[in-house]
Amino acid sequence: MLTYATATGHAFIDRRLYLPEEWTSDRERCREAGVPDEVAFATKPELATAMLEQARATHTPFSWVLADAGYGQDSGLRAWCHAHQVPYVFGVPVDLPLDGVPGRPRQPAVQRADDLLPYAKVRDQWERRSCGDGARVDNFTTGRPSPSR
Repeated sequence: MLTYATATGHAFIDRRLYLPEEWTSDRERCREAGVPDEVAFATKPELATAMLEQARATHTPFSWVLADAGYGQDSGLRAWCHAHQVPYVFGVPVDLPLDGVPGRPRQPAVQRADDLLPYAKVRDQWERRSCGDGARVDNFTTGRPSPSR
């Protein structure tokens, strides 16, 4: 689901049905459920990318993208944001292998997301915040991490 949010409110502006590959590979099952034959398997990040493409095609103004780790660990979605110069805030697993940021030299000592912490310039300015009841993680940090040599 794609949600458009501002300081004064939010609205759902797009949605795509996720079907597991076991469904999309079973055409009879799809027909019985009313799923059109042209619907092929797509990962959730691929569906998100398609929704962002549609938002751009219809000139929906947006300044940045926010998503949880299920999307943040997808290199294709991150690459789409870089290619379209769309800032993003994505959750990532601490053990996510880093593939670098375009335009920045890779840190040799940094191999995983949790390896960035010693390089964060404003580490002491980060705050722990609750994600609320029902969240898969207990808390997160806010701040502006900036790897440096």
